[in-house]
Amino acid sequence: MDFVAIDFETANSDRDSACALGIVLVNNGEIVKQEYHLICPPKLSFNPYNVKIHGITEKDVIDKPRFHELWPDIKHYFEGNSIISHNASFDMSVLRNCLDFYEITYPSLEYGCTYIMSKIHWPDLSCYKLDTVAASIDFDFRHHHALEDALACAQIALQVFNGYQARDLQVLASNMGFSIGCLYPGGYRPASGKVNNGPSLNTSSRKSSEKKYYNSKAELDKALHTLIGIIGGIAIDEVINYHEIKELESWFINNAHLLRRPPFSEIVNMLDEAFSDGIFTAEEKADIIWVCNNYGQDNMYHDSITYDIQILHGIMHGVIADNRINQIELEKLDDWLAENDHLTGIYPYDELCSLLLTVLKDGQLTDDEVDILKVFFSDYVDIAASPNLDEQEIAELKKIITLPGICAACPSIDFGGNLFCFTGQSTRASRNDISNIIVSKGGQYKDTVTQNTAYLIVGGEGSPCWAFSCYGRKVEKAMNMRKAGKPIMIIHENDFWDAIA
Repeated sequence: MDFVAIDFETANSDRDSACALGIVLVNNGEIVKQEYHLICPPKLSFNPYNVKIHGITEKDVIDKPRFHELWPDIKHYFEGNSIISHNASFDMSVLRNCLDFYEITYPSLEYGCTYIMSKIHWPDLSCYKLDTVAASIDFDFRHHHALEDALACAQIALQVFNGYQARDLQVLASNMGFSIGCLYPGGYRPASGKVNNGPSLNTSSRKSSEKKYYNSKAELDKALHTLIGIIGGIAIDEVINYHEIKELESWFINNAHLLRRPPFSEIVNMLDEAFSDGIFTAEEKADIIWVCNNYGQDNMYHDSITYDIQILHGIMHGVIADNRINQIELEKLDDWLAENDHLTGIYPYDELCSLLLTVLKDGQLTDDEVDILKVFFSDYVDIAASPNLDEQEIAELKKIITLPGICAACPSIDFGGNLFCFTGQSTRASRNDISNIIVSKGGQYKDTVTQNTAYLIVGGEGSPCWAFSCYGRKVEKAMNMRKAGKPIMIIHENDFWDAIA
């Protein structure tokens, strides 16, 4: 069998930013040539995330040839040959974008993907990342070095070719049941995996019932971040069910106008592959989130706080995607909140932390608690567009469950120069005493909630039906301010006294 295994590394999320290329030539089933090339991308803009992966920096490539200068020396490896790569959709996309950038005519070639081959040939592997598959055939290599990755890809392909006694890529594809891709002057056809009877996110034949338009990059970023969160929320317990897939499919249908744009176009195919066996592994999720993040790194119009809050909204959507909530999902969500405590003070992070603190403390998840969480989570989901969530059910629940405000859990309180307000009845002191204590600590006190209020203290007296619920006009005003992005924190009186102590 004859083929050429390749691997690209990129400087950033731009697919024309190739900075390294590994090439391995295989003739008659033997590796006969290896080449490694560093490439100077069109823009010397190296994303720290990419550098962390492959270790290549600006200084490594600044004096290296650009792609169009290298192409005459490597074109013969591509023209008329069978190209093999792992996750070929990425490498072939890099090749096409580099050719497009320099207005170079596409070569005529066919290509196959060892990721697709491996899923068919080794169905019992825990995941199908290059290093995992290579380890399964006892091939040791340095991952994310372009030549080493190309060598690993070649070794995997040789194992598969030999296993099916295939003399070429066409025969292998026919025997295994996958479709090869191709490039040709003026166009290309992508490779695709084996046809299966598993759940699918194929939305190509469906149209959104209501066409929507995204008029700004910020809105596109929000769609991407929300999708990251939904995927994370659905996969939070590492089990994928039919209803969760239908919920995700509905998101794509309602955002059909995005599917031709990267990374959405690639994510659909990756999800189809990941969901084909009914299990969504941590590795599969990580691969998809990597694509999302790699796209978003150089395209962020929001700060990291906005980015993470949008992901949190998506996670809440994903958790209730099948109209159910279980203990494992909440524990995983609580872990995510703990890892992202930089969101403290940003709505709805504090409120969600408090809800989970109360729900999880006894280890029992009651029907009433599920209903409360459904009401809270539903504020971040387009219920009307959901195939699983009952708009009427949520509306009825909201009639009997009110959560106008929830105190922050274990808040950090800074007295210096900050304005405080108090509402409700104190368990320990008069309103005037509380005011004097705050002033003695360097803070300010006002008995009304204003735009400058930093902390609203909720008295511990009373009988709230929810352990961390807060009620009243001041709380309602503070909550509306928080929803509008004002950094006011609602804190329980117990936490106030702890801070004093």
